[in-house]
Parts: sequence; structure tokens; C-alpha cells
Amino acid sequence: DIEALNTEFIEYLNIGGYPEAVFNPAVRKESARFIKSDIIDKVLLRDLPQLYGIRDIQELNRLFTTLAYNTGNEVSLEGLSQSSGVTKTTLMRYLEYLEAAFLIHRVRRIDQNARHFQRATAFKVYLNNPSMRAALFGAPAEDDQTMGALAETALFAQWFNEPGLVKDFYYARWKEGEIDIVALDSKTQKP
Repeated sequence: DIEALNTEFIEYLNIGGYPEAVFNPAVRKESARFIKSDIIDKVLLRDLPQLYGIRDIQELNRLFTTLAYNTGNEVSLEGLSQSSGVTKTTLMRYLEYLEAAFLIHRVRRIDQNARHFQRATAFKVYLNNPSMRAALFGAPAEDDQTMGALAETALFAQWFNEPGLVKDFYYARWKEGEIDIVALDSKTQKP
């Protein structure tokens, strides 16, 4: 039943990934509030500032909101700096902090020969859990234009959190088109 499967997948994108939001009926009814206030806000507004001495919490919050909105898409340091109002130097530190807090993952691009770009300023960003986007911007409908990026985010979220799986994923733009997920063989470094 593809319709039922799609309905469950959309529900996963909107509230899945956090056991409290799935199993607790009270939390499930207000999953967006729970995810935003109990997870995102606590990490952004309390934990990260205390751990790293961040003074401008609103600046960090603007950056995270920009990243959440663009989950599954390629972003550049220049574009992020302009849209979030954060300097590139501070931006690099914040990206490291957000990754350390398991809120986002950055995925770098490789070339046709599976080599890293020397001066890579663009990368794809993924939320650690796609339901964070729904908590911030509302639940997407089945025909929402962001559904592809959210499905990609959900897939990456599963792989990033699965013990024993390769964690070094990349993406590429080869003559065949964009390849969303590329893993390199650990011995040969071939895609």
C-alpha cells in the first residue's frame, strides 16, 4: 500500500527520529514544540553558548535556521555569510560547533577522480534529524517542493547514526549528473 507507506514516511519526516515524539502521545500531539524547545533551543541557546563561550546567541540561531531551511542542499560560505549575517571566520567555528552538537552534518564534494577540491567553499548540509526542519518551518505536505531534500536528509540521518557504517560520505557533480551520495572504498579510495 504505497499511499500508507508515503503517509508514514511523511510522518517520520515531521516527527520521527526522537523516541519521545513517537511514543509519548502528549509529546506527539505537540511534536514541533517539543523538538524546538526541548532539543533545538536547549542546544542552541544554552549548551553551545556555555561550552564554547558564544556571546551572540541570535547570530548562532540565525545560522542554524538558515542551515535547517537549506537541509539537503548545497550551500557556500559566502552565501551563508550573507544570508545569516555571520562573518566567514565565525561561521566556520559555528559550523564546527553545530556538528559537534549533532545538529548538522556537512558533506563535501569530490571531483570526477574522487579527489577533494583544494579550496572548497561549498558543501551540502544535512540536519541530523529531518523533523527539526518541520519544527522550525511547519510540516511539509506530500507535494511540497522540499520533499526531495527532506528525503535525502532522512537517508543521511539514518546512515550517519548507524553504527559500523561508513561515515565519510561525499557528493559529486559528474558528467552523468549530480550524485547525491558517494562513499569511497577505504582501501582503494575509489567511489
